[in-house]
Amino acid sequence: MISPFQWEPKPLEKPITPEEVRKSFNSLNNNKAPGEDEIHTELLKYGTPLLDQTIADIFNTTFNKHEKIDINGGVLISIQKPGKKKGPPNNLRPMTLLNSLRKALSVISLNRIRPDVERYLSNSQSGFRPNRSTADVVWTHKWLSAKTLKEDVRIKITGIDMSAAFDTINRIQILDILKTIIKEDELRIIRFLLSNTKIKQK
Repeated sequence: MISPFQWEPKPLEKPITPEEVRKSFNSLNNNKAPGEDEIHTELLKYGTPLLDQTIADIFNTTFNKHEKIDINGGVLISIQKPGKKKGPPNNLRPMTLLNSLRKALSVISLNRIRPDVERYLSNSQSGFRPNRSTADVVWTHKWLSAKTLKEDVRIKITGIDMSAAFDTINRIQILDILKTIIKEDELRIIRFLLSNTKIKQK
């Protein structure tokens, strides 16, 4: 279990701003089921500047004074896979509904760390990156296949099935790696997001 705070309480060197909060709210999708907090993203997206300032203050106080906010819970639901027969558990897709404020803080941390993490990632990493897609990998694979047929040569392609990768992440190890890449503020935010996570089934 990861503790939410590692150091003594102190302000972030670069406090979370209302502008960062607004940017994170605007990135959230409409018409999504809320998490345990029952806060629909539309309430945040179309809120006033006063809301942005209030949420920024709440986030900053969390780190300034180590006052916990309960945003790390999730609600596990099952959704029927399209086109699959109803009944068998294999035809259900598990989905976790996260709290809207957790999503917002996650987006803030992602926006902050992206430039540093981009320098760390290899060019072969396509998923979850701006202007990149796993479709790039599929296209490359098809292009290599066509090229080998045309040139009558043999190549070897190694693929890794990462479908269960997110279930096996060592969070302590992730934090240790991130220490060498990102700034202390962002490490503190990510540590908080990785701590005390809990899921309840609906």
